[in-house]
Amino acid sequence: MESSGAGRQPRHAGCDDLSADTHLLVGIFTTPGSNGHARRAGIRASWMRWLGDGERACFVVGLASLGAADRNLLDAEARRRRDMLWLHDTSDVGHKMATISKAAAWWRLAAQLMGLSNGTAWASLPTPGAAGAGAGRIRMVAKVDDDSFVNVPALRGALGRLDCFEAVAYGRVAYTGYNPSSFLKCGYSNAPGGGSYRRYRGCPPPSDAADPEQGQRLNGTIPAGLAHPQFPFVTGPIEVLSAPVVLALARSRDVRAFAEAADRGSAATHFLPAGDEDAALGYWLSRLHLSGELNISYVDERKVFNMGCRLRNALYRPPSNHTVAVHFLKTRGGMEYVWRLLHHFMPHDERLCSKMTGDWRL
Repeated sequence: MESSGAGRQPRHAGCDDLSADTHLLVGIFTTPGSNGHARRAGIRASWMRWLGDGERACFVVGLASLGAADRNLLDAEARRRRDMLWLHDTSDVGHKMATISKAAAWWRLAAQLMGLSNGTAWASLPTPGAAGAGAGRIRMVAKVDDDSFVNVPALRGALGRLDCFEAVAYGRVAYTGYNPSSFLKCGYSNAPGGGSYRRYRGCPPPSDAADPEQGQRLNGTIPAGLAHPQFPFVTGPIEVLSAPVVLALARSRDVRAFAEAADRGSAATHFLPAGDEDAALGYWLSRLHLSGELNISYVDERKVFNMGCRLRNALYRPPSNHTVAVHFLKTRGGMEYVWRLLHHFMPHDERLCSKMTGDWRL
């Protein structure tokens, strides 16, 4: 690992002025309020210090419906830190988890930052692979939550081996079925290749599932109650997409309409389909892949885990220097603990881990 000074992001580099050499952009989903503020402080004091030349991490906040007091606090923080990006038409108010509409808005904003003017209409973005479509600029875009610790040196090494792929979705890959009328998963497998797949919420077996023809729209074509058979999706702790995939999402009218429909459904039923934004991304990518617009390569990174202090299983375990991302760190102390392990090489201590993460269940 680098020393504490090596690879550190220069002070003058900010999210309000992405330089021409930026090749990796990480969007950190965060929220207004004291919890979000504490988590941002923990990230700034830990893994963001690893960022090097051409690597930028920016906190992403939805401003719609935000009160004046919270907006003033965020504006002051943004002026001071220069590491925040706004989603003006997306709301984080009352949402404990990222919504489908916030995820869609992030990929659109990322596309605009790929050397394109902020005034570029979403429908007029260049076709993936066309001249000027992000060439020489941002090559990879990530989405993480503010309870994820990113081992930047390990991520850097992993992404450096993907230059031979054009359309890439990288992260810990799981498998799910999906009901687009309820915006919910209806099956799940965390096993490589989708083994031991378990169906629930009425998810039909593949032989009974709707099989839309290539090119059909993402919503409105599947009869209510029917769901798609299992497909791969990159789970929420860290999702990395190559530039052509980001541009395809941003250009898609269907993705935008789907996200708007998810918001309307949430408002009508008072149910927030928050925890399934990663499955929704997988659904969008599966439609783009089946339509022939993109030939997506899924790269399954198994070194992504939830934090485990005492727990050691397929999903929860203590981090090591080979871990790419650690999820489920709800406190600033949790970020600091993982930083001590991976940067200062402190031995893992179960009791101290539970104390600093604030969660004795782990």
